Parts: sequence; structure tokens; C-alpha cells
Amino acid sequence: MPHRFTKIKEMTQRDGIRQRIRIDDQRRGEREARPFRLATVLLIGLAGSAFIAVADQYAANVIKGSYMGLDFITPAALFLLFLLAVPINGLLRWLFPSLAFSPQELGFLFVLLTVANSLSTMGLGSQLLPILAAPLYYGRAHPEWRWDELVLPYLPPWSIPQDPISVRAFFEKIGPVQRVEWQPWVIPLLSWLPFLLALYLTMLGFAFILAKPWIRNERLVFPLCHLPIETLRQDQAILPSLFRKRLFWIGFSVPMVIGSLVALHHYNPVIPAPTLAYSYLLFRATTAIHLRLSFPMLGFFYLVPLDVAFSLWFFNILALIVQGLVLMPFHPSLGFLNIQESLSGYGSPFTAYKHIGTGAFLFLVAHRFWMTRRQWQSVFSSVQRDNTPLLFRDERWTMPALLVGLGLMISWLWLSGLSLLPLFVFLVTVWAFFIGLTRIVAESGLGEAVAPSIAPDMTVSTLGARLVGRKGLAALALTFVWCSDIRTFPLAAAVHGLKIADELSFNNYPLFAGMMSATIVTIVTAVTTNMILAYHRGGINLNNWFFIGAPPLPYRFAERQAAEMRGPFVPGLWLKGFGFVLLALLTQIHRQSPWLPFHPIGFSVATIWLMNAIWLNAFLAWIIKGTLLRYGGARAYATFRPFFLGLILGQFTTNALWLLIDFFTGKTGNVVFWI
Repeated sequence: MPHRFTKIKEMTQRDGIRQRIRIDDQRRGEREARPFRLATVLLIGLAGSAFIAVADQYAANVIKGSYMGLDFITPAALFLLFLLAVPINGLLRWLFPSLAFSPQELGFLFVLLTVANSLSTMGLGSQLLPILAAPLYYGRAHPEWRWDELVLPYLPPWSIPQDPISVRAFFEKIGPVQRVEWQPWVIPLLSWLPFLLALYLTMLGFAFILAKPWIRNERLVFPLCHLPIETLRQDQAILPSLFRKRLFWIGFSVPMVIGSLVALHHYNPVIPAPTLAYSYLLFRATTAIHLRLSFPMLGFFYLVPLDVAFSLWFFNILALIVQGLVLMPFHPSLGFLNIQESLSGYGSPFTAYKHIGTGAFLFLVAHRFWMTRRQWQSVFSSVQRDNTPLLFRDERWTMPALLVGLGLMISWLWLSGLSLLPLFVFLVTVWAFFIGLTRIVAESGLGEAVAPSIAPDMTVSTLGARLVGRKGLAALALTFVWCSDIRTFPLAAAVHGLKIADELSFNNYPLFAGMMSATIVTIVTAVTTNMILAYHRGGINLNNWFFIGAPPLPYRFAERQAAEMRGPFVPGLWLKGFGFVLLALLTQIHRQSPWLPFHPIGFSVATIWLMNAIWLNAFLAWIIKGTLLRYGGARAYATFRPFFLGLILGQFTTNALWLLIDFFTGKTGNVVFWI
């Protein structure tokens, strides 16, 4: 039985996307006859990046409909790829074949669009300005928070706007016609720009270094890449083969019909709207279990190995049960988990799980770095000699870019008020979260994920507020701009883009320069659009989370810590160690007994709130895929694969179409899909 399970698992892993694309002689000859139009593709990609930034800002803040840039799944980029590859490129191949895009050109475009989509709203575009403006606005509105005493004196004056009237206009739109106040923002934005460029330069450097062992040596599944690769696989027909399969369109129609009913119900309550989410209280109402059907996540989870899908839902339910027993309380032996600490609300909702999950992430990243140490040695040696075998054209100089980016980040953070020890702990933690999440998404298809905690929380908890100091606490509050709500970021987008580049064999083109250009264009466009919308409409009238819920949180965190000035939180240190050791044991068990269905990835994200919301989809995918493999083998799995890819694209196409309809009708708040 274990041998049969291993055999089926190996057959599944060899199926579909895990096979390298073998370009036949005809396609190779076509590519050589018509060279890659780099300038044209780069120009279109940057224009598309700017479009995503503007459209996503308008959709999130004015239309307030379905989010298209919230998570790692980059819905806006997928929808634009669908438009480019199917109707537009199909017509070009039919009417003007010489103008049609090659799969490599479309793939290059898509990589740029995914990077842009990761920054358009949640990644940065909707976070930067409201958080920087919050101290003057919310601090004056709530004097009982004592920001004037505990926070504002310690913030660098160049890091936030200093004009209270302009800041108030940013949030409230004073007068019937409000012009944009650019002048108070010049110094803060110019001060932040070098740091942001260094941050994303570092992310791209890590992406190029991490991608090679993950793609070629470990051969991770990369579930988020299945749909774009299938969309880009084109033969002589007008449509890619995926779009000529009936099961794909059946899967496509399911979220289209259900999502349209939900949208129409918003227009006319008489139309019945299906309910896809339920919650039930458990353990004497101390916790709740959520049953939410998410068509995209069901599709992504179908593409992962069975042990990964099983572990995602199993460890989440186990963590939920343990949490319920602790909070009742049920047994005194579990009392050590019932701890309270003054932390922000990000990550796991249960304090003990924040620390256990952080320890698990630290082991996950440390273990992967140790297992790929030879790759890092080759990267260092490639800086000195030119004969090192490369996977990507830009790989040789990504190490200098990485070192320069890290150096600039360290300098900026030190100037903002962080001393050396808190700076070291903060950087280790924040990159553990960034790299750990990227690894988890690439291996498990968890396109909607967050870290169990955030680096500012864990830095203060580990060292204590007294050691960090009030100036350091204020500096940590500023980092919430880019490392608090980390549901998407360019590192993950770039690694998945490099997987697509490797599969479609366009890894000899300047991907690093293209992604960095898309990053710059998106930052400038998204922040500018955000500022214009805020001044013209009033920020508090726009997206509730980005302008009202999230902006005060960094400074409330700094205020509480500065008021208490406590030392290290010792129980948190023990729980981090517990999470570190437990994941190490699970990893060793998985290596020695691969037939057991307990994958370490499931434990790493078992406690995050997003996993609480979508665990049911991992369970359903595990049941469906396991049944198909047991009774139909790998052929049955491959037969139904287009159906689940259709679920993914159908949902995001529905989101985009109803955003367009709402744009023309003026309807707001019509959320078809959230997670």
C-alpha cells in the first residue's frame, strides 16, 4: 500500500506542468524567423502595469467591488493574460499572423503584469500614503492615544508629511473642489523612494537565486503557474488547447453563473444569491469553524500533491481544536498556550500561535538555505568568473544587486531610528516571512496566505520594548507600510514568473530589468492615483480598510509598547523554539517516511486566519483528487484538470466583468469574490 501510494504520487508529480516544454523543430524555426520583439513587449508590459495600478486603485477605492490585487494569485494579471492570449492574439493569428504574439512574448508580458499586480493595492499602493498620513490625522482626532507624547516626537521628520491641514484634506476632502496638495508629500516620498527601490531590488535578487534550486532541483509544483502556462501553450490553432476542452468551459461557467447571481442580487434583492460561506461556534463559543467555498482555491489545491492538500486542512483543524480546548479551558496541561501579549492583530488570531508559527517559519527558511547551500556557493562564485552554468540570463549579477539592496535597506532603517541589534532581529524575521511565504505558495498553491505574525511584533517581543527604545518603536511603526499586511509582494510574483520563463524558454531575455521597470512604473502610478483619489473624494470615503482600519494600527502598536516599556516576552521565546523544533521533527519524519501524508508545509500555515477561512477547499480537493487517483489513476486526474483550471479563470473573469459593469452603472460595494 505505501509503495502504491508513492507510485501514484510520483505519477502525479510528473504530470502536466512539471514536465518541461519540449519545443519542436517547427516552433523553433518560427521563433528564429521572427525574433523576440523586446522593445514592443516591454512597452506594452509597462503600459499594462500602469493600467493595472490605476484600475486596481479605482476598483478598490471607488467601485469597492471584488478585489483584483489582494493576494498572490494576481487576478488582474491573469484576466489581462486571458484577454491578450485568447481573443486578441487569436484574432491576430487569424487576420494578421505576422503581428501575433509568440508564447514567449506573452509570457514576458505576463511576468511584468504579475509583478505590477503584487504592488497595485495591498502590496504597497494602498498602504503607503494612508499610513504615512495617519499620525497627524488620527493622533489629533484621538488625543487619549497620547501619540503627541509617545510616537510623534520619535518619528523622523522626513518620513511623514508635516502639514496638518493638507493631511486633513487628504482624509476628509475639505471644500467642494479639492486640489491635490503635492508639496507636503515631496520630502516624504523622495525619502521613501530609495528604500522602496532597495527593498524590491533585494526581493528580485532573492527571487533569481531561490528560483533555480526550486525549479530544477526540487521541482516544486508551482500551482499558480499551471493556468498561465496552459494559456500560453499555443499550436497552429487560433485557441490554445486548454480553451478547446469542454470540461474547461464547464468549470469556467460554475463561478460565472454563481458570481453573476451574487452580483445581480446586489442590484435587485429579489434575485436569489447563493451563500458560499457559513460559520459555526464551537467549544462553548470560544472559537468558530468556517465553511467557505472558494472556486479559485479549490482549483489550486487540486493541482498539489495529496500529502500537501491533506496537511493543509488536517493541521488547521488540529490547531482549531487545540485552541478551543485551551480557551475553554479543558485541560490544565494546555494552559501554557493561553498567553496574552500586547501585539498587533496581524497573522494568527491566537497569541501562542503567532510565536509557534514564527518558529516554524524560521526553521523552514533556515532548512531550505542549508539544503541549497551549494547553490549559494555557485552564486557567489559566479560573481567572480563567467563560466558558471546559469539558468537565467540575469542570474550572474543578482548577487551584487542583492548585496547593494540589503546595504541600502540597513542604512535607511538605521537612519530611521533602529539600532543595530533590533535591526538585525527585524531583518532576519521579515525575510523569513517573505521567503517562507514564497516557498509555501510555490509548493502548496496557497495563493491566499499571510505569515503567522509580523516582524515588528516579533522584534519587540523577542528583545523587549526597553531595548528597542521609543525611537526604534517609531521606526518599526513605519515598516508597517511594507511588511504588515503581506498578502502579496514582488518576491513571490518574481519567483513564479521565473518558473514560467523556464517552462516557455524565454529565460535568456532581460527579466530582471523588465521586472524592476514594472516595479517602478507601478509604484509611481499606484501612489499617484491613490493620492488623487484621496484628495478629490476624501480618503475616509474610499476603501474602509486602507484608509480607516489599517492606518492607525502601526502607531497604536508603538504607543502601547512605548507606554509599557516591557522586557522580552519569555513565553514567546519558548513557543518559538517549540515551533522550530516541531517543524524540524515533521520535516525529518517526512523525509524518512514519505508515504505518510503529514507534510511540513501544512503545519507552517496551520494557524493563520486565511487558512481558517479556506481549509474546506483543501479538504474537498484532497477528497476529489484522491478518489480520482484511486479509481481512475493519473489519466482520470489529467482528464478533470481542465475543469479545475476553468474554476480559477472563471472566477477572476467574473470579477473583472462585474467591475466593468459597476463602473458604467455607478454601482458600488458589489463584492462578488473576496477570498
